Amino acid sequence: MSRLLPQPAGIPAPRPSLHSEPYWDGCRRHQLLYQRCAECGYRGLGAFTVCAQCHATSPVREASAGMGSLYSWTVVWRPPDPSFRVPYAPAVVRLDEGFWMMSALIGCEPEELHDGLRLAVEFHPANGEITLPYFARRGGARSSRHRRSREPVSAIGFLGSAGRRARQPEAGQHRGGYHGGLGGPRRTADL
Repeated sequence: MSRLLPQPAGIPAPRPSLHSEPYWDGCRRHQLLYQRCAECGYRGLGAFTVCAQCHATSPVREASAGMGSLYSWTVVWRPPDPSFRVPYAPAVVRLDEGFWMMSALIGCEPEELHDGLRLAVEFHPANGEITLPYFARRGGARSSRHRRSREPVSAIGFLGSAGRRARQPEAGQHRGGYHGGLGGPRRTADL
């Protein structure tokens, strides 16, 4: 099997901006920080100076418990850069505090991924300055919406929120498949 692991140090890493620096400092301290509007309570992971909901200019930083559930994911077998270890699984995680985050999944096999899978944040270094948040499987029952499908997946091994299984493709092979993004499952041929 192909266990999902953190990327090795030396992969292309984000460069913090003036507004995102506190987030990356938190990651270095193994804290997942988010912002909350002091006026209306809107929560968001991205750095903001003006609330997207009420337009107030009073955001405060808070630490997330780092717990959430899997919403959508894909498994990558052909990396965009040779420094990436495959397979890896970028994912959208629904955090318990009410906001969503894009990250990567670790600590399990691609076949174990399913909608609603309980996850917890873990931190791993990308280089000497940047520490990345990853999400690993935590205990909990399988979602009642989880279904296994025998339908083929695309050449890059898409998995969707419906829990379709990934398999490593053969060279030059494309079978179509499904991607369960934010708009719901769609055939990759339609993307």
